[in-house]
Amino acid sequence: MKQTLASRLLRKFQPKPTREAQPVVRYLRSHLCTDPPDSTADVLASLMGLAEALEDFSELDALLERQQAALREFKPGEPPASPVTFAFFYYLTYFGAPYGNQKETLGTVLFELCRAYSIHPQRLKMMEALNRCSIGWFQHEGPKDDKVLLRDLSTGRLLETVLEVEYQGEAGEVWLGCLVEWETPRWVTMPYVLRGSNGPAPPRPKQWIEWLEWIQACYIDHTSQAIFLELPESSDEEAPEGCFSLAQRWAPLVVQEDEEEEPIRPHLLLLVDEAGERVQAFHQQDERFSPEQIQAWLEQQRPRPKELWVDDPALQAYLEKHWRFGPCRLKTRLPRFQAAWRYLSRSLATEEGSLLELLGPQRARRFYQSAHAFFASNPWDHLSTEDCLAYQDQEGTLWGVVVMGSGGEEFGLAFYSSPSEALEAIQGAPAIPTLSFALAEEWLVPAQDLDFLESCQLRFLHDLYPWLCYRLGTSRPPEPRHAHLVHWLLENIPEFISGGCAELVRDQCRLELLARPEAGFEEMLYGALLTGWGKKSRHAEMLAELLVEFARDELEGPELPEVLPRLVSLGQEYLAVHGRKRSVVIEYFTGPTSDPIQRRFGDYLESVYPE
Repeated sequence: MKQTLASRLLRKFQPKPTREAQPVVRYLRSHLCTDPPDSTADVLASLMGLAEALEDFSELDALLERQQAALREFKPGEPPASPVTFAFFYYLTYFGAPYGNQKETLGTVLFELCRAYSIHPQRLKMMEALNRCSIGWFQHEGPKDDKVLLRDLSTGRLLETVLEVEYQGEAGEVWLGCLVEWETPRWVTMPYVLRGSNGPAPPRPKQWIEWLEWIQACYIDHTSQAIFLELPESSDEEAPEGCFSLAQRWAPLVVQEDEEEEPIRPHLLLLVDEAGERVQAFHQQDERFSPEQIQAWLEQQRPRPKELWVDDPALQAYLEKHWRFGPCRLKTRLPRFQAAWRYLSRSLATEEGSLLELLGPQRARRFYQSAHAFFASNPWDHLSTEDCLAYQDQEGTLWGVVVMGSGGEEFGLAFYSSPSEALEAIQGAPAIPTLSFALAEEWLVPAQDLDFLESCQLRFLHDLYPWLCYRLGTSRPPEPRHAHLVHWLLENIPEFISGGCAELVRDQCRLELLARPEAGFEEMLYGALLTGWGKKSRHAEMLAELLVEFARDELEGPELPEVLPRLVSLGQEYLAVHGRKRSVVIEYFTGPTSDPIQRRFGDYLESVYPE
C-alpha cells in the first residue's frame, strides 16, 4: 500500500527527530502544546506557521507548490483589489484542497504531526473540526435566537449557526463560504452572497481551484461585510451530430513582418466541432472577416456543418439567409469553442496584463464602461497636460495624476509616484509614469480584452483601445489594485470637473487640483509659442525649443515683448509650409531674408549647429 504524505513526514520525527526536524519540534512545543486556542482563526494561523517551518521538507512540496501557484494567480486580499479574501483562500487551501488518491490536505498532514506531539487537546480537537469543515453553498433560512439557520445545499442539513462575521443576511440568500462544526456550527469567512435567486443553480466544482476561478469571474460588488457574486447564464443544451460553432476573434499573436513597420494583430476565424469536441479548421487575415468571406470559407470546408452555432447577431442574420446546408442559430455561449479558444490563447499568447483576466468579466465590464464614459466626456477640454491632480487612494498613498489629451495626440491618464514627480514631468523633466491608462493601437492590448470590448459593443476615439500599462518598458503586468486606482478616477474625474469644487472626497479617496507652479522665462515663452500656433506636434515642439534657446541666448529682456509677436509669426509661416513634412528648420531660416529677426535667428542656428 502506498504511503501517505503524513506517514512519510512522520518518519522524520519518530521515534527520534532527525536533525532537519528538530527546529520544527521546538516550534511545536513552544507554540502549540501549552496554550488553548482563541478561535478557528488562531488555529489556522498556527498551522500556517507550522507549514512555514516545514517548507524545506520534500514531503510537502506538492501541497505547498500548488498553494503558492494559486497565491500568485489569484492574489488574495480585500475587494475591490481582489475578490478572493485571505480567509477564504487559506481555509480552502488548507482544508478543502485534497491531493492524490488518499485525498490528503495540508490540514490533515499537519494534524497527524501535531497529534504525534500531544499538543493542547482543545487545539487538537479544533484542528480535527477544521479538517471536517464544509466549504460550499448554504441557503439562509432566517434567524433563530442569536443564531442563523443555514442549510447546506450539498447535504440538505439545516444547521443552527453562530456567525463569526458582521454580515447577518436575510432569509432566501445563498452564501458561499466556510462552516466549521466546533461545539456548535460556526460561519468563519466573509460570505459570498449570490445575487439573482432565479438564475442558474450554484456550481459544484470538480476541482478545488474552481472555487477561486468562479469567485474571480463572478464578483460584481462588495460592502465592508459581504461580497456579491452573480453567475453567468449557462447553456446545458447538447450539441447534435454535425453541429459546429463558428466565431472570429483577435489573434493571440502579434505579427510584425519588418522592423520598420508597425506591428499588427490579425483576426482569426475558428470552426469547432461542438459534438466531436475538436477544432475543425481555422483561417487568419489582417482585416476583420466580412460575412461574405466567412460564407465562402465555410463552403470550402469538409465535412460541411449540418448546423451552425454563432455568437455574432449580424453574422447569424446573414448566414440564416445565405447558408444553404443547415440551420444557423445564435448562442450566447459556445462551450466547445470557448474551451478550444482558451487553450489556443494560453498556448500562443505572449502578452500579459489582460484586464479581463485581472478582474473577471463582471468587474471588467464595469471598468470598461466607466472608461468609455470618461473618454466620451472629453476631460482634456478642462484639464490640460500642465495640470496636476493630487490623488490619495484608499491605502493613503499619494499620487500625481495628469490627464492627457489637450495636445490632441495621446488620451488618458498618467500616474506618477508623487505629485512632485508629476510637476517635474510637467515642467519637462524626463520621467516615465509609474502607471498609465491610455488609448492605444490594437497590437498593444491583449486579444481577449479586444474581443471582450467588441462583445460589450464599446468603441473609443479614433478606433483606439484602452490599455493599462505598469512602468512602460518593463515586462511586469499591472495588478488588480492598479485597475482599482484607475477605475476610481475614471468614475470621479468627470464629476470633479463638472462640480467645480476644490477637492472631491469619496470612498476614503481624495482628489484635488494643485495650483500650477509659476513658470520661468523659458516655460512661459515655450507655452506662448505653442499657444500662438494653436497646435502641439513634434515639429512644433522642436521649433519652439529652438526659439526659446535663441531668445535665452541672444535677446535682451526688454526686447522680448516687441520680438515675441514676430517669433510667433515666424513659426506660423514655417509650420504652414513644413509642419507635416521632414524637418528643414536650418535650411529654412538660414536662407536669404530681409527680416532682421529671422536673420538673427538664422545666424544663431548656424553658430550653434555649424554642421
